[in-house]
Amino acid sequence: MTDEPEHVTVRFLLDEGAPVESEGMWAVPVEGGYLIDNIPFWARGIAQDDVVEAEVGPDGGLWATGVLVDGGAATVQCQATARRRVRAEQDLRWLMTRLERLGIAYEGSGEGHQVSMHVVESDDVVALSSLLEEFADRGKGWAELAKQPGWWPEDAEER
Repeated sequence: MTDEPEHVTVRFLLDEGAPVESEGMWAVPVEGGYLIDNIPFWARGIAQDDVVEAEVGPDGGLWATGVLVDGGAATVQCQATARRRVRAEQDLRWLMTRLERLGIAYEGSGEGHQVSMHVVESDDVVALSSLLEEFADRGKGWAELAKQPGWWPEDAEER
């Protein structure tokens, strides 16, 4: 017997311009909704630990219809932009090593050369902002604040 919660997939429709139409995220059913249990790569306005409401769509899947409870975290999405795969992978490893040193939780996707971060108020956002600025200034890629909580400092802008 395991104490692991049952996971379901909740899909989010994405904004025009995203590389796919929707993104599925792991979620745990909770009273009245679904607790998001991973970090979004493309969905905006959502973070791990948010509780969302969802409806069964025509395809039989669960589709998010809104956020019920804000979990209080930020989501930062990054992508390495080097054209050569090997270089993009090196740039991502460079970033992930520094995120680990800062203790910032992240998920990476090798296929899309992406990293998404789950940033909480106790994380060093000033150091993270400097790191993302360096990532962009060195031409390694871009970073975008996909969900900004109220505690996020005004001077820690998108890079």
